[in-house]
Amino acid sequence: KILFKDKNVLNVVPDSKIQLTEITLNTKDKDRTMIDLMYGTIRSKVKKKYDGANNNYYRVRTRAAIAGVRGTDFVVSYKPGSSELETKVSTLTGKVELAGRLSQRDQGKLLETQEEKLKVGITPGMAASHRIDKSRLPSSTKLSQVDLEKYASKGYLTAAYKMSAEEIRELREKTRYEQSGSEEEEDEIGSHKVSDASQQEMTCSAPQAPFNHCMWKCVGNPAGEDRCRTDLSGVKCQRKRCNANGKWAEVTRIPASHSDFCPAQGVKLQDCDY
Repeated sequence: KILFKDKNVLNVVPDSKIQLTEITLNTKDKDRTMIDLMYGTIRSKVKKKYDGANNNYYRVRTRAAIAGVRGTDFVVSYKPGSSELETKVSTLTGKVELAGRLSQRDQGKLLETQEEKLKVGITPGMAASHRIDKSRLPSSTKLSQVDLEKYASKGYLTAAYKMSAEEIRELREKTRYEQSGSEEEEDEIGSHKVSDASQQEMTCSAPQAPFNHCMWKCVGNPAGEDRCRTDLSGVKCQRKRCNANGKWAEVTRIPASHSDFCPAQGVKLQDCDY
């Protein structure tokens, strides 16, 4: 989760790669954010209102399409498949405009523009995609960024369609900013005490621990034992890591020869020993 100083929030779903290409906040009447999504899924909660002009915008861009907003909560996914390049935008609140990317050469300089005829508005509860059929792209050579932008005009936009209640629920769950608490708490993320450093560090719960810390626990140990009895059937020393999504993950069974890592009762929290 990335919290910007203008209170916009960006959540990067696991197995995604982004580049913060431009961040210009309140500088000479310019307020710009450009995020390049190389692959994967991100969710933006845009608090500030933008007019969409060149001096004021919040945009998410993939190699083939671009999404611009004025103030909204929306999800962008870009996962190049074997047969097509698809940029999908799903809007939870507000409105997003999705367009294909075109480029042209002008005195040797690449200029990026939005093609007006390739644009669709996506309102709350709706989704739409920009797709390029890979069979329409040249296959003899590896496509560079310039080549791909050149052929982006061969892509097409789907009409905006209504997502089902189940689709919206799954989308919120997959991309939610907070892994604990209700969706209402998530909607009030701006009111959290983000200035409290100790609270920011605690990303996992039950028990609380910072990101990339580990927890050791002796599972199945009989009550009253003063050590982790891995010599007994059903007793094991187990380690978990606090993952970036705020969940305990990477459950690992520690060999019996290192059972002293686990306390006899309760849990031990500290930096991972990788």
